[in-house]
Amino acid sequence: MLGHLHSLFSRIRRRVSGGGTKPAGSRTEAQRLGDEGEARALNALRGQGMRLLARNWRADHGELDIIMREGGVVVFVEVRTHRGSPVKAYASVGRKKRRVLRRTAKAYLRRLRDRPRTVRFDIVAVDLDEPGGEGVHHFRAVPLFGRDFVP
Repeated sequence: MLGHLHSLFSRIRRRVSGGGTKPAGSRTEAQRLGDEGEARALNALRGQGMRLLARNWRADHGELDIIMREGGVVVFVEVRTHRGSPVKAYASVGRKKRRVLRRTAKAYLRRLRDRPRTVRFDIVAVDLDEPGGEGVHHFRAVPLFGRDFVP
């Protein structure tokens, strides 16, 4: 009960304060780099024939960076912008973050009228030191959802 009330008050606070958005000039360097990484990742995914469903989709549980559709599959994409090894970026999606992503993905799926039969979780590591699309590393079908997960 208390968790539900806390969640409700958080949503009200965000709406009253303008949704928590800041003026464009007040973004931190890390946020600007993250935006750049998401833009590169989105271009790469579109280049693979995927279609954008949502970007920076938020629920009480957290945020999904990018949600795409590839054929009949809904793909939840976590973008990690980094400098250096893409494997380290992949590994930076730890247990706690995976739990948040799972809960947020379930919240997204509950809001759909027509739920997909198949969902997938991908990680895209974007190395900003590499020019253009060369620094985009796509890890497909990361084991986030258990075998018993039903969309």
